[in-house]
Amino acid sequence: MSFKTSIRQIFKNINLKPKYSFKKNYDNELIIDNMKRFNFKNKTIGIYNPLIGEPNVISIIEKCPINNYAFPKITDKTNKIMKYIDITNNKEINDIDVFIIPGLAFDKFGTRLGYGSGYFDRYLHSNFKSFKIGVCYDENFSVSPLPREKHDVQMDLIITPSGIHFPQK
Repeated sequence: MSFKTSIRQIFKNINLKPKYSFKKNYDNELIIDNMKRFNFKNKTIGIYNPLIGEPNVISIIEKCPINNYAFPKITDKTNKIMKYIDITNNKEINDIDVFIIPGLAFDKFGTRLGYGSGYFDRYLHSNFKSFKIGVCYDENFSVSPLPREKHDVQMDLIITPSGIHFPQK
C-alpha cells in the first residue's frame, strides 16, 4: 500500500465517524458563511453533491442566487471524464469561474487529497485558470503536508468551519 493510499484511508475513517447532526449542520453553515465573505456576483460556480463525510454546501444556491451554478456529471467512467451541467437549463458549461471542490483532506499548502479516482484533477487541469476553493471540516484540514503528485491540482484557498486558509508557499 502506498503512503498516499494509507493517508487516504486515515481520512476516510475520520469521515465515517458519526458526527452529531446539529454539529454537522452548524459546521456546514459556517463553511457557507465563510464562502459568502468572498461576495462572488454573477459568476458561474461549479458545486458538488456531497458524499458521506463531505460538507453540504448546496444551500449556497439559495443564499447567493445571483450566481449561476453547475454540478459535475460523470460522462465516461472508463476514461474518468466528467463535465459540469448548468442547473437552470441542464446543458454543459465549459467556462466556470469558481470551483467549490470537496476532498478527503486538504493541507495548509493547498494540496487536496481526493478519493483516488482523479476526476476532479483531470477536469481542473483543463480549467486551470478558474479559481479553486477546497472545502472540508476542520478535522480534515492538515497543517502537515499531504502527499502530492505532479498531476494533483492545488487549491487557491481552503474553507473550513473555523475559517479561510490561504495556501502557504
